[in-house]
Amino acid sequence: VSTQSTWAGEAFDAAGAEFARNGRPKDFKVVVLLTDGKPNGRVNPITAAQKLKNVGTEVFAIAVGSWDASEIQKCCSSPPSKYYYTARTWKDLPPVIHSIVNQICNRTSF
Repeated sequence: VSTQSTWAGEAFDAAGAEFARNGRPKDFKVVVLLTDGKPNGRVNPITAAQKLKNVGTEVFAIAVGSWDASEIQKCCSSPPSKYYYTARTWKDLPPVIHSIVNQICNRTSF
């Protein structure tokens, strides 16, 4: 039994609470989930991510390693080809992060 946790749902809820407390209503909001495991927290990550998307937050995800990431893909904004990324190892992250930052900064492509 693994003792490690990937609480993606809790992370999405925390981001939503932060936006509610400190976010400016008209500002663009984005969440980038970086994970190396299957979500196993108490909060359903798909439901929590959908709450963010319902209020206009763009949700990206980066899955590190090789595992079935279908649940994380469902958390992302659509289309997944634009919002879901993978990296085989942690060392492969820099170009992935660069690509996401470019998308966010060049928001006219959304």
